[in-house]
Amino acid sequence: MRTFLLIAFANLTFFICYSQAGTLNENFGNKGTMVDNLYIGGCKSVISLKDGRFIGAGNGFLNNVGGFLIARYFENGVVDSSFGLKGKTLVDFRLGTESLVSAELQSNGKIVAAGSYSPTSITQIGLARLQVDGTIDSSFGINGMVTFHFGLASNKIFIRDVAIQADDKILLTGMSRKNDNDISTSFITRFLKDGAVDESFGDKGTIQTIFDDEIEIKAIAIQDDEKILLGGNSGYLSGLSQFLMIRYLQNGEIDKSFGIEGITKKGFDKMDSRMNDLIIDKTGKILTGGFTLNNEAKENITIVRFTNNGFIDNTFGENGIVVTNLENQSAISSFLIQNDGKIIGAGNYDLTSDSSKFLIVRYNDSGIIDSAFGENGFTYTAIEKSASCFDATLQANGKIILGGGILTILNETYFAFANYNGDDPEKNKYVRIKHWLHHHGITWEDKPNNLINYYSIQSSTNGKAFTEVARIYSNHNGGIQTYSAANNATANYRVAAVSNTGNITYSNTLSLVNTTPTIQLYPNPAKNNLQIQGLPAGTTKLRVTDITGNTRIIASANSTVYSINIAQLTSGNYLLNIKTANEVITKQFIKE
Repeated sequence: MRTFLLIAFANLTFFICYSQAGTLNENFGNKGTMVDNLYIGGCKSVISLKDGRFIGAGNGFLNNVGGFLIARYFENGVVDSSFGLKGKTLVDFRLGTESLVSAELQSNGKIVAAGSYSPTSITQIGLARLQVDGTIDSSFGINGMVTFHFGLASNKIFIRDVAIQADDKILLTGMSRKNDNDISTSFITRFLKDGAVDESFGDKGTIQTIFDDEIEIKAIAIQDDEKILLGGNSGYLSGLSQFLMIRYLQNGEIDKSFGIEGITKKGFDKMDSRMNDLIIDKTGKILTGGFTLNNEAKENITIVRFTNNGFIDNTFGENGIVVTNLENQSAISSFLIQNDGKIIGAGNYDLTSDSSKFLIVRYNDSGIIDSAFGENGFTYTAIEKSASCFDATLQANGKIILGGGILTILNETYFAFANYNGDDPEKNKYVRIKHWLHHHGITWEDKPNNLINYYSIQSSTNGKAFTEVARIYSNHNGGIQTYSAANNATANYRVAAVSNTGNITYSNTLSLVNTTPTIQLYPNPAKNNLQIQGLPAGTTKLRVTDITGNTRIIASANSTVYSINIAQLTSGNYLLNIKTANEVITKQFIKE
C-alpha cells in the first residue's frame, strides 16, 4: 500500500511517499540489507539509539584475535567510524575464549556486553562495558571487564541473557550444572552498575532455582514493578518440551503470586516446543514465542500470551495461543511491540535448508496476522547463501532492524542486518494530548471517521505503570475532547485510543501538576443529588453516561451552580459530560 500526499504552492508540486510497512527500506545498505565483512563473526544483539544510529553486538575474529565485537552504524547502515576503532571495538579477555550472548544500554548510554568467558574447560560469566564513544570503560570491573564464577569450582555455567534494572544494576541469567547429569538449575546473578557483584541479592549475588525436570533458560525481562521474569523451556530433552516462566521479587525470592507457586508452564498436547523470547507489553501482559513441532516434525511460529499473574490470556488468539503454519519451517527469535500494540515477530524462515532467510511478521493486538504488513503479513529476506536472525529493534522513526549472521558461499560468517519500513508516521496518530489550559486536565482532537471506539484515560504516579481512570466514547463526528482529572494530585496521564477492531494507539504522556479544577462535583460519591460548581455563564448541556457509553441523564444548566438529580441511577461509576460553547469537559463521579 502506498500513500501519496500532494501539496501545491506557487506552481511547485511536491510528492511525499510512504513505503508499505514490512517492505525493505531501500535507503539502507544495499537496497535494504547490509553485511559487515571486516570481522569473521555474527551479530547477537541490536540496539537502537535515539539519534537514529544503532549498535550491533556479537562475536568477532580478525588476525587471530577474537572476542566480544561491538559496532555502531548510521541510520542508513554505514559504519560510524567515530565509534571505537574505525567503528568497532573488539573486547578480548585474553587467556581464553569469549562468546557474547546479548548487550544492553545503561541509563547514561554506556554499553554493557554480556556473555561467557572460558579460560579453561570451566565457563565463567563475562561482562564488559564501553563508553558511549566505544572505548572500553576502565571504571567498570578491572580495566572494563568482569569475570565471575559461583558455586563449586567445577560448576558449568551457561549464559543466555542480560537485562538492566532502572537503577542500572545488571542481571545475568542462564543455567548452571554441577556435572553433565545436573540439568535442572537456573540462575540469576546481579551486579552493581560498576560491575561489582551485588551480594545483597540471593546468596552472595546469585540465586539458583532447582526444577523437577530438565530446563533451558532463554530470556529475562524486568516488569515496571521491578519484578524479574525468566522465560525458557521445561522438559526440553523429552521431546515434549513446555514453555516455562518463573517470576522473582526484586530481592530474588520467588514470587508465589505468579502462576502456581511462582512458576507457569504451557504445553502443546503431543507437540514439542521451544520458547526463544518473551516481552512485556504496556498493559503488563507477557508475550512469549518461538515454535512448536507438528506431527510432521515441522517447526511453526508459536506465540502465547499470558496475563500479568502468569495465566493464559484467553483474549489472545485461540485460547491464548497463535500458531502460524508457513510453507517452510519457521520460528520467532525476538519480539517487538509497537506503540499501537501491534506485535512484530523477528526470526527465521526455511530453517533446515542451506538457504535460511530472515523472517519478519506482524500481528494485531488480538493475535490476528496484519495482512497490510509486507506480503500478507510476512516478509522473507535472503542474504548471501544463508542468514540467521537473532535479534531485532524498533527505531524512533518506526523502522525495524533485524540483526544476525550470514554464511557466504565461501562458508564465511559475518554481521548482517536488514531494515524494514514501518507505518506511515502520521497514520496511527489518532490522539496527541495537550495540557488543558486553565483546567486540571488534558485535551485532544477526536478526528472524524477515525474508527475509534473509545478513549481510555490512564494515569500513573511513576510514569510507568498506568491504570485506566475513565473511558470517553468517540462521537465519530470529530471535535475537541477533554478530560478533567478526578482530583488535583500531581500525576502522569496518557490516552489509549482503542479502535473498533481492538487495536490500541497510545498518546504521548503528560504530567499534570497540582492545581484546583475549575468545575467541581460534590458530594462525590453522591446518593440523590450531585452538585456542579464552576460552570460557565450561559447555557451548558449536561449528559451523564455509564462506563459503557450509554446515556442515562440529559439536562441543561443556566447558571454557574447546578444540582442534578441522580436518584434513579443504580450504584456504580459514571461520567458527566459538560458541553460548553467551545469544548466538552468530562468529570467522573460515583453513585452510591
